[in-house]
Amino acid sequence: GCVLIPSETAGPFPLDLTANTFYFRQDIRENTQGVPFRLRLRILGTQNCGAMENVRVNIWHCDANGVYSGYPNQNGGVNATGQTLNAYLFNELTLTTGLTGAYLPIGYNNVMFSTPRNMARFGLLMQAGGTWNGNVVMADTAYLHAMVTPSQALNPAYGYLWWLNGQSSYKLPGFQFDIPGPIMPNAPMDAFNAMGKNGQLINVSPSTGLVVVRVGDLPGGLFVPNLYNDSIWIHLNKVICDAQTGLAEVHEERQALPYPNPASDQVRWPLEPGNTVLGVTAIGMDGRRIPLSWNGELVELGGLTPGTYVLERRFGKGLIERARMNVVR
Repeated sequence: GCVLIPSETAGPFPLDLTANTFYFRQDIRENTQGVPFRLRLRILGTQNCGAMENVRVNIWHCDANGVYSGYPNQNGGVNATGQTLNAYLFNELTLTTGLTGAYLPIGYNNVMFSTPRNMARFGLLMQAGGTWNGNVVMADTAYLHAMVTPSQALNPAYGYLWWLNGQSSYKLPGFQFDIPGPIMPNAPMDAFNAMGKNGQLINVSPSTGLVVVRVGDLPGGLFVPNLYNDSIWIHLNKVICDAQTGLAEVHEERQALPYPNPASDQVRWPLEPGNTVLGVTAIGMDGRRIPLSWNGELVELGGLTPGTYVLERRFGKGLIERARMNVVR
């Protein structure tokens, strides 16, 4: 009657003990004071459920300040960056994207307090591959790719601090079994999602050009509110504009897209030689059509309020090109 299922939970600071034999030790306090703690474990084998002898046990945890052994320069980022969390936020994100907020200590955690619009700015930054208005904010493209792809085989629906939709299965914290299918079946399959403390959500879908955020109290006491997030997409799918507003129609032969995206005042939309533009229109999420000024490849966005639009460019013989555009200020 004994059934054992081997499992593992991936953490933020895995330590390679093969390359760091120093960490084979009984006293794990390093230079901290520590408190007396006695831990007794019984290791069972998966073949016969019998007790195993002479088994190495790795104890992996952080101290009261959130610092893990074997990884120097943590301490809230002060040693690693030479700045506090809030200074780093201001210098790296506020000055580059306009994102504002503040980290405040809550218990053992540093919790960021901000607004839905600022959360959306971070989502737009991720959607644009770490660029903002044509400027590179996150230059490590290898990390950006790894962040939104499965980080390990244990849980393919988890990258680096982002939950990934469209995977064959997923595993939730506290449950040591795989759940078949995508983590949010009603959301775009390419969506990657920040599902953070107390149900604060950032959904990023590159294929649809959408960034969806949710701010509020913890929904239903769920640590990872994937079902709640999926229910949001059920409602969104009923109201997201369809081909009547041009959101689902894209000229298949068109390769060039307007850039930068997101943008604030002006974008360049590459134009094939010999094509004459007859008009450019911005289509809002509410279906409003707003005529735009243009000069060759340059399209003016200064009259648009911040938000997501579909840019429509009309040529002769009924040819129309459309592309999503995020306008920020």
